[in-house]
Amino acid sequence: MFYKIFVIDKNPKLAPELNTLRHGQGLKIKSLHKGKSYLFDIEKVKDFEQFKSLCKTVLIDEGFEILIDEDNPHQDFKTSIDITFKAGVQDNRAHSTLDAFRILVPDLEIKVATGDLYFSNEELSAKTIENLCSNFLMNPLLQTYNSSSDLASLIKSARFPHVVLDKRKAQLIESIDDLENLKKLNISQCWALNTEELKAIQNHFLDPKTQESRLNRGLSLLPTDVEIEILAQTWSEHCKHKIF
Repeated sequence: MFYKIFVIDKNPKLAPELNTLRHGQGLKIKSLHKGKSYLFDIEKVKDFEQFKSLCKTVLIDEGFEILIDEDNPHQDFKTSIDITFKAGVQDNRAHSTLDAFRILVPDLEIKVATGDLYFSNEELSAKTIENLCSNFLMNPLLQTYNSSSDLASLIKSARFPHVVLDKRKAQLIESIDDLENLKKLNISQCWALNTEELKAIQNHFLDPKTQESRLNRGLSLLPTDVEIEILAQTWSEHCKHKIF
């Protein structure tokens, strides 16, 4: 069982991103406001009404904010965008939220996922929303979004992010000599490598000495997606190691 809520200001201010969108990008958007979203897995919660009261205590300042849930929907927005983390991505606000709840109820068994709510009094087209989310409001590698003209539908359709690990064999990267295809794989596989890093990987695996060494060690001539993923993780923003 899930419980989805949004927290917004009683008198919403314009989102700070709006100035960039207007002046830096030339997007003609008059209003864009920002709030927070929370999704709770409450399967083990025994008293739901008590938990809802706890949410108000922990998550909002009743003097300045309001809590929106399925029982108290807010219908004044013409466009609502719920941006959340993809499964497996670190959600620091969720960890802080869980810590805050457990200060009051130490044995509370819940899971938490958080995100950002953007809302507007304008009817934004699907194309505009896609442009906003993919290029300005979120990181497509880490986040995803759901949009609607009806907040209630966002609440009802909420699902807790769940990592699914598929068992499969490593796939050979047969396009290692094609930089453009590598760039496409870079996006679809979320490697987050830049062009220079892709070129370095490409040059390494196309080097005759590397290929001879691989064959002598009983490896395939071409690298696998697992090998490229290891390089991507090693070269991530958390490590910055360059091993070639």
